[in-house]
Amino acid sequence: MNKILIIEDDPAVSKGLEISLRKENYETLISSDGEKGFLTALKIKPELILLDIMLPGKNGFDICKDLRLSGHNFPIIMLSAKAEEADKVIGLPSRPKHIITYHSVGYKFVK
Repeated sequence: MNKILIIEDDPAVSKGLEISLRKENYETLISSDGEKGFLTALKIKPELILLDIMLPGKNGFDICKDLRLSGHNFPIIMLSAKAEEADKVIGLPSRPKHIITYHSVGYKFVK
């Protein structure tokens, strides 16, 4: 089964993602803390990481950068509630695969 790690501190968002992904037969793990999420990624080696930007412990930018610097090339989709944050991600050298901004109406792929 494909493992997807969700690193997201908003319980409503992480639970919604978990429910949707499990309906599609994905195994999900959730971490609400950036540092714990980073360590979990190193331990379980997920097939995909859904990564929030603003997190306690360690932010999503640093997690993405540190994973790339440590030689891990997990696919990462960054989640952001703000379009301005998504714009910052596009310029990162350790870019994620995609950026999704989410609003009260759902999710939207940015790039």
